[in-house]
Amino acid sequence: GSFLICRIVTPSKRTVAVQFGAEDSAGDVVMISLYNYPGTIGAKILALDTLFPLGTVLAIKEPTLKTSAAGGSGSVPHVRVDCPSDIIRLTSETPLASRTIWRTGERVPLAPEPPRTEESWKAIGNKYFQSDWFTSAAIAYSTGLTRAPSSQVLRLNRAMTYLKLGHAGAALSDCDHALAQKELPSSLRVKALYRRAQGLYGLGLWGEAEIAFEATASEFPSEAVSCKTWVEKCRKRRQETETGSYNWLEMYTASLSKARRLDVADYKGDIEVVGLPKRGGGRGVAVTKDVIAGQLLLVSKAFVSVFPDDYDPPEILLIQNLITMSVNYGCGASLGTKVAERIAGDPACARLVYDLYAGPTLPPPPSTYVLDRAPTTGAENYLEFDTPVDIARIEGVLSFNAFRPSGLPLPSEKESDHPSALFLLPSLFNHSCNPNAVWVCYGDVMVIRAMRDIPKGSEAFISYRPGDASFIKREENLRHYFDKCTCELCILDRADGEAACKRRETL
Repeated sequence: GSFLICRIVTPSKRTVAVQFGAEDSAGDVVMISLYNYPGTIGAKILALDTLFPLGTVLAIKEPTLKTSAAGGSGSVPHVRVDCPSDIIRLTSETPLASRTIWRTGERVPLAPEPPRTEESWKAIGNKYFQSDWFTSAAIAYSTGLTRAPSSQVLRLNRAMTYLKLGHAGAALSDCDHALAQKELPSSLRVKALYRRAQGLYGLGLWGEAEIAFEATASEFPSEAVSCKTWVEKCRKRRQETETGSYNWLEMYTASLSKARRLDVADYKGDIEVVGLPKRGGGRGVAVTKDVIAGQLLLVSKAFVSVFPDDYDPPEILLIQNLITMSVNYGCGASLGTKVAERIAGDPACARLVYDLYAGPTLPPPPSTYVLDRAPTTGAENYLEFDTPVDIARIEGVLSFNAFRPSGLPLPSEKESDHPSALFLLPSLFNHSCNPNAVWVCYGDVMVIRAMRDIPKGSEAFISYRPGDASFIKREENLRHYFDKCTCELCILDRADGEAACKRRETL
């Protein structure tokens, strides 16, 4: 395929996309519009300057020149990049970059001199880390590792950064790499052991994490107090996932605060994913035993979530969704970038997203769904992709599966202020306007319970839209998901005739 070699020659700006001017080797300048790039949603200008500094050399795969959707005489052509894996950062040692002769000179005016040593990359990575610019810090540590691949200091600093970014699998991989080295100093070994245990915890491997924290405390008694706290958390998470026993009041209270990402384990009750060829997506969720009303069926942490107060100052973004032919506001506009960001840092989890239903225009998902992850492997360089990020699939999945993880909304809430999240197993539940199960969210945690007794082998349904709405409103709201709802309530309403339903609408 084709690619464009270019280098950044202007500072960056951001709305939904990050934009900057870039020149090719002949000195021709074009605007680059980069969408869905990790670390850019909510990023301040100073942070963008660290992500895309002047003089950075990029290779853009299959570049596409476009004009603004608004059109008009003022429309400026730009290269639009939707997929973060279509961008490759090149260093001066990269053959493609070293062979390029720039007509305008070897260096871009005002471009910073890139660090050359392990210590300088460590210093700049630490500076970004302390500023909470974790994506920039991970890139800095990764670039330093290309020059000093045996530096376990850089590797363990990157592991800590990965933990901050939520990339537990990548952190675990870096720690395992460090621990495999002979004669690792004790000052680094304790960090590797402790962060490895945190990585296991982040992956939901509660039993392995508990053992790892206990081993760390045994080898390094100075860490005993902090490890004990983590061990207690591991045991609590194991109890939750094995028994479905939660502190519901604590979860509810936490969901009312800004700490909306709760530290709880997933729980799967007496349910299983079954093949249902006549359903959209070809699957559904059935109960494996007789279930009584009120019984807990599922507790699920969001794969990713976005809340209005995640960004300071608050931002109202909007993008055109060409799948639903509607506008995604606020949190919904940035959810796709968050999914791409997680997959970029933890490629092993990509299948969990790609195996969800993504609409009728994309290939159907498999007839089964397994929550087990692929084996964890870390990228040697952050944001260098062995497998492309499938943005089209992500957008399709979100168009049909995104939830609004909020409790009862206040009347004053604006549409753009609603949080948005992707839940994995809850996305497999099919809809009924008269459901036998109900869902509610505490922060980024969804809880699904049976509303009434459900016989063994029967399908469990939830409602995508409130069933107390009129038939006309329900049909309008559900048209995005399927042509006609076939639940019992809609069949009865439809039998009453269109005229009767319209009269009810006016009551």
